[in-house]
Amino acid sequence: MRSLSLLIMLLLTVCGMSAQQIKTMHENEYARQWEKVASLEKKSLPQSAAEEVNAILHLAVDEQNSPQVIKALIHLGKYDLARDAENDTLVFSRLQGMLEKSSDAVEKAVLHSMLGELYMQYYQNDQWQIRQRTELRGYIPSDMKEWTRNIFFDKVVEHMEASLADRKQLEAAIVSTYSAVVDEGKDSRQFYPTMYDFLALRAIEQYQQLESDEDLSRKLARRELTPASLFAPADAYIRLPIDPKEGEYNLMVHETRRKLMASLMERGLHQSLLLEELDKLESLAGFQQAYRSHALPSLEAMLDKWQGDPFSVEIIDRIAAVRQEEIYNLPAERDSLRDERTKELYLFLQKAIEDYPDYERIALLENRLRNLTTPQFSLSGNNTFPTDGVKKITVTFQNLRSLTARLYRIDSPVDVQMHQSGVRQTLQNRRSFVKEIPVNLPDTPPYQQGETAMELTLTEPGSYMLTFDSQPETNDSEQPAYFFTLSNLAVFSRVAGENLHHFFVVDRVTGKPVANAEIVLYKQTGNWRNSRFTETARVATNWEGLAVYRIGDNGNNIFYHAVRGTDNGSLLTRLNNYRYFTSAIDDEPRGQTDLFTDRSLYRPGQTVHYKAVLTHQADSKRSLATGSKTIVSLHDANGEKIASQEGVTNEFGSTTGAFVLPQGVLPGFFSLRTESGTVSFRVEEYKRPTFEVTFDPVEGSYRFGEEVTLRG
Repeated sequence: MRSLSLLIMLLLTVCGMSAQQIKTMHENEYARQWEKVASLEKKSLPQSAAEEVNAILHLAVDEQNSPQVIKALIHLGKYDLARDAENDTLVFSRLQGMLEKSSDAVEKAVLHSMLGELYMQYYQNDQWQIRQRTELRGYIPSDMKEWTRNIFFDKVVEHMEASLADRKQLEAAIVSTYSAVVDEGKDSRQFYPTMYDFLALRAIEQYQQLESDEDLSRKLARRELTPASLFAPADAYIRLPIDPKEGEYNLMVHETRRKLMASLMERGLHQSLLLEELDKLESLAGFQQAYRSHALPSLEAMLDKWQGDPFSVEIIDRIAAVRQEEIYNLPAERDSLRDERTKELYLFLQKAIEDYPDYERIALLENRLRNLTTPQFSLSGNNTFPTDGVKKITVTFQNLRSLTARLYRIDSPVDVQMHQSGVRQTLQNRRSFVKEIPVNLPDTPPYQQGETAMELTLTEPGSYMLTFDSQPETNDSEQPAYFFTLSNLAVFSRVAGENLHHFFVVDRVTGKPVANAEIVLYKQTGNWRNSRFTETARVATNWEGLAVYRIGDNGNNIFYHAVRGTDNGSLLTRLNNYRYFTSAIDDEPRGQTDLFTDRSLYRPGQTVHYKAVLTHQADSKRSLATGSKTIVSLHDANGEKIASQEGVTNEFGSTTGAFVLPQGVLPGFFSLRTESGTVSFRVEEYKRPTFEVTFDPVEGSYRFGEEVTLRG
């Protein structure tokens, strides 16, 4: 929906200031210089790109060209990060300094919006490490690298709220005025014409990325609201008492959208308001139960209001999406209901296209209708059939006038295996044409799937292939091919011991053992497309249909099938050699360290006592590692090593030690690490409880399920 509503993009997510500030240097010249910067970036030359951006920055400062100054500062911050991770916070101080010097309300609003987004990006780039830190409250470290998740989120909120604080001035600032550095979509001026609209949409986008620890339903309940309340029409939604408190990030999305919708309503931008309503509904899909109950009625109420207006195509598109999802989620046994709902959707889209053929985005509905009636077919059936009896393949199809199959005989099942593995791209010279088979397709509406069966009259054992031509053609770059074999043999294998395999060959129809059959084994060698299959062994079955085979040292990539006389068996099967790999791994000695601490929670300055137990595993046996040296290191919440100790294991394979935690460290999850083991624990500024709860002794005995009253 945003593709229609506002395709305003910040260059490098950066918005610029008033075009009137650009005094001497023509924007085309800046564009030429930025093209050079982009070229250097593509070549992964951040140092050279930074030098070019520095030149742009000096010119922009001389000309008081605020947009280009901001853009240059953002680029330099990005290059600092690429060249030196320690400098990645410089861009914040640069923009903060520019913000403090600015006296223009719109310029300051844009700078706030940029800073909020940059804080979000910084968090996302390093979120794995930041999330390990215990959240700090009431204190913000001077070093951003010690900030916790909530501090970053609060900074995002602080700057996004500041970017929208001067609503009246922003509503008076037209987006088109800033076209020098704002890339506008063609619909932006019509639907979201002011900088307030633009910045509000950016704020919503950022708030949607903030993670909330508490479920939104609970926050709504404290306001005597339910998820269903959020599905209210615009005139009711803008009056909801949302009023988010500190840390209620997911409510800030709705509060910002509520204010934006109120502004659009006051300005009489009804189409823009509708687009926001549609976006709001789409964002509520996470409330699955409420969405299933309220989304479609809400959309249908909107459609009633906009009936006869070409702009209703936007609503129809969303209704179609919801109905399509409902059809998709119908259980398999509800075929008749699925057909009925699909027909309703087909007619619904068809009528809308007929009613509003000239609407500029009517392609939305045309694409949905096209997807609903996409020509397609699929095949299902056995991979191997006995030589006698019916060979039936099921064809499922949609919107096809005709379907013709061509039957080919393949020289060898090895060719089929190589083709299906992608080794051989074509079987053109390894197949012989047998016959053409027209497939009888029953009449079916274009939106509905039909089903028919192909019956093949074949008796000669071998490998076969079916290819298809359809009218109209399907969207697949290649029509699907179907491979199968005719064989009266069925073969099973099992691992019987170290590198030892048993094969059983039976009659596919009767299940009786087949004597004097052969198991043919092939080795796949080489690298994928350059690989080949080479026959390595043939093993005959005894009177019980059993063949025994012991593989060599390199038993991976082995394939097999059964043959007897002219019956060359089914398609190749890869030999399961699991035990071989397990044995190979177990032959390699491996060490493991199990680490234990005396507690799971400590305060800064306390002592962490630990024990490390070392073991070795070889030949599937685990043993204690006595007399082994090991180094145990202590790491803080940022993963930085604080200290380390060396120890030697005793006769029980263990060693002990202790670390004193430093004072003034960032709280969070600390860890002890060795080369082959780790253990984590928390470091917090906590206090022991200052009260005690005691209970009187329980008298008597009670049965399970009885109620017991405790006094104390």
